[in-house]
Amino acid sequence: MLVLGNNNGIGNYVKMHEYGHALWGGEHEDQVPNPVLYRRAYLGTDATWGQYATVMAQGNFGGGVRVYRFSDSDPSAGWYEPSINHTFSPVGNADRDMCSRITEEWNRPGIVQVVTIPSPTVTTHPSDETVCEGASFTLTSAGNNVDSYQWYKNGTAISGATSASYSVSSASAGDAGDYYCELSNSCDVVNTNTAAVTVNLQAVVTTHPQDVTVFVGNPFTLTSAGNNVDSYQWYKNGTAISGATSASYSVSSASAGDAGDYYCELSNSCGSVNTNTATVTVESYSLTIDPTSVTVSANAGNTSFDIISNESWTIVTSDNLVIATPSSGTGNSTINVSYPAINTMAGETYTATVTSGSGIVEIFTINQDGVSAFITLIRTMQTYQQMLAVFSFLLIVPAI
Repeated sequence: MLVLGNNNGIGNYVKMHEYGHALWGGEHEDQVPNPVLYRRAYLGTDATWGQYATVMAQGNFGGGVRVYRFSDSDPSAGWYEPSINHTFSPVGNADRDMCSRITEEWNRPGIVQVVTIPSPTVTTHPSDETVCEGASFTLTSAGNNVDSYQWYKNGTAISGATSASYSVSSASAGDAGDYYCELSNSCDVVNTNTAAVTVNLQAVVTTHPQDVTVFVGNPFTLTSAGNNVDSYQWYKNGTAISGATSASYSVSSASAGDAGDYYCELSNSCGSVNTNTATVTVESYSLTIDPTSVTVSANAGNTSFDIISNESWTIVTSDNLVIATPSSGTGNSTINVSYPAINTMAGETYTATVTSGSGIVEIFTINQDGVSAFITLIRTMQTYQQMLAVFSFLLIVPAI
């Protein structure tokens, strides 16, 4: 049996005869690139084809032990494809042994080489990343003695993510999570620290303001809403409104200067988005009547006038016998007015006063002509005088 010691990290050449007697050659293999250390055992020239050789690895070799066979004619020429290839589990402080069959194809002496393979170590851990939706991010790892990489997200292997770094070109909400990389070689596996990836979403508008028509002096409110919003800013005709930094914008008493086009800007750390534009129209109250007066005869009758208005109104007449129908309403309307007969020569004047909700006043006047009444009276008096003359004549003439 051949026993290989650690020898302070430097391997030993040991010549082994066919009967397994080991002779310490005392030759040092000290030019092998760190961290791989070689320990070699030469089989003597009297080794025969099909012979077994047993190699025991003692001590702490770090990652594990691997056994290879290559040509003895030119050891520096490099390795053949190994026909003897066994990988130990990580050695730690435990002893391991391995028995391999010598299968030299040319039935010549061969070389059995025992190689200690260090465990992989992490030299660079990925860092936490906070990115905006649609932006790119890259997680990076690095290590020594690494044969392969595998990235994991929330504990699940990411398909195809087998490089030292992992990149996403356009992040979405689904990319948020905890990531780490598994670094491995044939002897061991080690993981990096976990890196948390946070994806901040873009602001999204869920409610747009609507067009508003308002009368002077009345209030109005524009409203917006969104998701992932840190701040709001309202604009009128393209200019930011000072202090208008809430989801809604209100005016308690509209004036003509409040008319215009409004929108709201919704923002977060990743950018901003604007609502649709809402048009605010400010109208002044108005009330007019047509005609404003009429002249009618002394006889009872009806007349009318039109109200043109954009608000509510009420009508009050100057005489209980003068009736306006309807006496109240909103907007445009035709008003019928009935009036009584008169018996005076001086005539009569009636009014219908229209008052709007905002306080505008218009007066409709009915002028009742007294001339026609005087003529009727004269005619009545003439008839009376004629009757009186006939009666007087009858009183004077004696009876026959």
